[in-house]
Amino acid sequence: MEGTDFQEDNDSDDEFESKMKESYNIHKSSRPNSSSRPETASRFRDDHDRIQLLLPFQIYAKISTSISAMKLSKFQISSRLGEYPTFDKFKNTFNDLGLELSDEEVGILFKDNGSSKTGVIRMTDLYAKIIPEEEEDLMDTDQIRLREEAEKLLKDPLMKTRQKSAKTFRPITGTARSGSASTKSLRPATASVANLLKAKKNYLTESKAKIENADKEIALTVDRCKKEFEYECLHKMGEANEIAQALEMPTTYRAVKKEDGTTKCHVYMNDHFVDEITLDCFLREWRKLKRKQKPAINLPTHAEEGVKNSGKVNKKTRQEELKKLLLETKELTNKLKEQLKILEKRGVVANSIHSSTVVYSNNLF
Repeated sequence: MEGTDFQEDNDSDDEFESKMKESYNIHKSSRPNSSSRPETASRFRDDHDRIQLLLPFQIYAKISTSISAMKLSKFQISSRLGEYPTFDKFKNTFNDLGLELSDEEVGILFKDNGSSKTGVIRMTDLYAKIIPEEEEDLMDTDQIRLREEAEKLLKDPLMKTRQKSAKTFRPITGTARSGSASTKSLRPATASVANLLKAKKNYLTESKAKIENADKEIALTVDRCKKEFEYECLHKMGEANEIAQALEMPTTYRAVKKEDGTTKCHVYMNDHFVDEITLDCFLREWRKLKRKQKPAINLPTHAEEGVKNSGKVNKKTRQEELKKLLLETKELTNKLKEQLKILEKRGVVANSIHSSTVVYSNNLF
């Protein structure tokens, strides 16, 4: 190894780069540039590819220095870039942060991390190279400390009360200003909540009272219908007794009030008690008597016509009165039908009562 001089390395990057450029130029000029030279991979590289003068660690050091100077955390960087930023997004984001990166520098970073083909770089691989472990541990410690302080504040009951009271103030409206123009303090939300509960209670009370009033009206309507039906049966009992007397029948009918409040009809033969029937059964007996009365009324003799001329006027008057009474009874029956239909819809009266009443009322005419 005689004749070889070794130079001492002074660890200068500038001197290293200048020597690399000089050696590249010597190497390029030493090779002939002839057209007869074959198109090899080395020739293609010499003609097209530039030598990489920048090293990746230099770019990492540049980015790391800027991050330390700007005191950026990993969370702040990832919130801007994301997990897999593209070439343009990576470059533009760091340019916005104040770190100018050229296309060549960004390309070297992507190539060094194996992302030149995919077009995106994985930031988790890059953080270990641009953020020192000491600073990363310090950032993690600060974040843990801030998280613990926030949890303590959230657990503090006094702090919760302050947050709740600060968020639940009622804004001043035009009504509040007109009521008290000099008052500048905000009204707490407890008053509005109390008013809401009071209004809810009043609404429930009113709705309950409405339901009770409706039930009372229904009960009164049912009672009135029962009384009208009983009154109608009493009137027909008197009429049935008159028909039986005209036909010289020994049967008489009387209404009796029972202990449970219902009304029954007692049947007597020659003033002797025979049977106890309901008002519905009495109506059937009444209709039978009405059918027996019609032929007896329409069979006057010629002698009676000559003797009782004045009775014709009374007969006509009586027929008109009967017609008038029948019309009134029909109107009353129609009203009872309507009322019973309403009660049926509300579920107060069973369908059987309404149907039986309809049959009786239809058979009257």
